Formats: sequence, structure tokens, C-alpha cells
Amino acid sequence: MKKITFKLFVLFLTFQVTVTGYAQEKSKSTASNRSSQVFDPTPETLESLSQTGFARCLTVENEALLKQKYPERLSTEEFEAWLAPKILETKANRATNRTVYNIPVVIHIIHDGDALGTGENITDAQAMSQITVMNEDYRKLTGTRGGANTTGLAVDTEINFCMAVQDENGVATTGIVRHVITPYSNNVTDGFLSGPDWETTADVEIMKANTQWDPTKYLNMWVIRPGGLSLQNGGLNGLLGYAQFPSNSGLAGLNTSGGGADTDGVVAGYNAMGTIDLDDGSFILNAQYNLGRTMTHEVGHWLGLRHIWGDGGCTADDYCDDTPASDSANYDCAAVTSCGSADQYQNYMDYSYDYCMDTFTQDQ
Repeated sequence: MKKITFKLFVLFLTFQVTVTGYAQEKSKSTASNRSSQVFDPTPETLESLSQTGFARCLTVENEALLKQKYPERLSTEEFEAWLAPKILETKANRATNRTVYNIPVVIHIIHDGDALGTGENITDAQAMSQITVMNEDYRKLTGTRGGANTTGLAVDTEINFCMAVQDENGVATTGIVRHVITPYSNNVTDGFLSGPDWETTADVEIMKANTQWDPTKYLNMWVIRPGGLSLQNGGLNGLLGYAQFPSNSGLAGLNTSGGGADTDGVVAGYNAMGTIDLDDGSFILNAQYNLGRTMTHEVGHWLGLRHIWGDGGCTADDYCDDTPASDSANYDCAAVTSCGSADQYQNYMDYSYDYCMDTFTQDQ
């Protein structure tokens, strides 16, 4: 049930995208006081694992961990209350002045020494193809999958993503940074032809804090090989991606004691990063989620969007009036009716397959 129309994408209006003149050296500890907490899979995640073998998105689980670690972190209701007046201001401004926003991206490719184009050390072409997909989707570009608009409700969000051209110290960069980091713990036997993998949430969060670029100037994306035990048993096996919702990510007006700014960004499994549509023969992608919509979805969370079923069913709110109420996630592209209306399985914030996703609505 969508009670209040909140234009969630205005979150990025407070995101400072200046990439020049930044010379402050950031201290990044190799030690950490991170909790050993593990993801507690939601019913939707368990169903996704059951139906597809993959965990489509672990952002809700990640937010629950952050809330445990930082009890003062903004609740859903507090965040939406903070956002509401900004939405009203933006609506008034956009009536006369429409602006396209460009967000610089740094892609951190984390590998343990694999040759380029093998294992999780994906090629530049594969990494760059992800940015192409996000721009097609967020700008609803005609002639692309992101411009199909099968719902008739898709809009251009007026957000572009571009690879960073300068690093934190003003040095020229391609925006793709490769880090040779062996997972800090590797206690589960690796599968055939696979190497050391990231087995715990705590390890990934430490790695993020150690490698992150200034989150007020860049969207940080990390590419990893997830693995270890199943999610039900505290591991990361089957993970496609997750994001950190933007409470206390350095944005003006948010609770400054909410914790977690040093891990702000999105995480992708290496074989869900990019699109097979642009494969030059070097891409390593899984057979089910290979059109780049995992990161379109996760970046939506990073910008403030929630799942279209509100993570609670028919009476839960995703704060968007033009996304029909839904009782749960959709895991394929079959038309279905729930809560008295047709589900919008084409929405990027559902769990459906990549090939049928093509909609961000006006409210989103």
C-alpha cells in the first residue's frame, strides 16, 4: 500500500559529485572492530535461493545488521520524514528547471592474484558494460532494454553514471581500480576451478572500509567472489549483490551518529557485474542474471529506493504511489496479481529476471 508519494531519487541532490581539488588523505585501518554478525535471510531471500539458487539482494539484511551495530541509525520512518520536505522542494524546482545529475563511479575489483579476465578479476570491458546498462536503465534510453517501457510508466530519472576521471588526490584514473587482496578468512573448501572467496559479511565490510574512496564524491562499487557456507549458515554463497541504504552516508541533514559511512556503496558478485549484450568474449557472467540489472537494483537502494512490496507485503509502504501494492517479491517474469492489482514485476526494484526489468516510475 503506497500511502505517501515520496520522490526518493532526490536523495542524490545532496550528494556532492565534485571530483577535483580533493587532496585529503583518508586513513583506512587494516584492523577493524566490525561485528561478527551474519546476514539473517528474509523470507524473500530464502525463496530466491530456493527458486533460482541465488540471493537476489541482501540490502534488507545488511540494513538490519547496521541497525544492530548502530542503534541510533535512522529508521525507515525517520529517513522518509527527513526526505519528505526535500521532495516537495525538488518538485517545485523541477517544474521550471530540469537538471541531469552525473555521479562519478569507482569500481573496485577485488581479486587474489588471478590473471586479468580470469576468476573474479574481470576485464575492464565487463566492468564498463555495467555503467552502460545503468545509464540505459536510469535514463530510459530509446532502443535499449532500459527503454522498453513495457509498463507504460517508466521515466527518465535524469541521473547519469560516469567513470571517475580523477582519484581522491586529483590523479588521473580510469575509475577501475584492481586490488590484490586474499580474503581474510577462507575456512570452507573452495569448489572446483574456484579460488579463495569472501565467506563472511564482516570480512567484506572490513575490505570495503580499507579500500573505499570518499563516499561524498564517488559511488563506490566492489566486485568480489562471494562464497563459503550458505546464507542460512552464515556464509555468502549464492550472493548476487547488496547495497548500503544511505542513512548517515555523509548526506546533509541525516543523523551524524548513524554509523557506517566508511562502508557506503554497493557490492556485486563478479559474475553478476555487467551485461552479456556487450560481451567481447572475455566476460564471466552467470546464466540467469547476466544483463546488469543486479547493480541497477542495488544502486536504486543506494539512492534510497525500497523494494516495491515494501518488505512487508500488501500493507507495507515503499513510499511510491505509482508502484502497485504487492504481497512479496516476484522471482520470474510471469504476470501475477496480488493485493488486488497486477504486480509490477518489470520494476527494477523487484526480484524478477533481468530480461523483463525496464521500469523506474515517476514516484521512484
